[in-house]
Amino acid sequence: MTVDETALALGVSPRTVELDWRMARAWLARTLSDAASDATP
Repeated sequence: MTVDETALALGVSPRTVELDWRMARAWLARTLSDAASDATP
């Protein structure tokens, strides 16, 4: 889905979708980085 389609489906603004997506990507990157550093002997 595009940002506009997602915003329409969720009933929020496209800006909200973009900000939420940015936060989700940052969370995922941080979580994967933490998991990788935990796995390092």
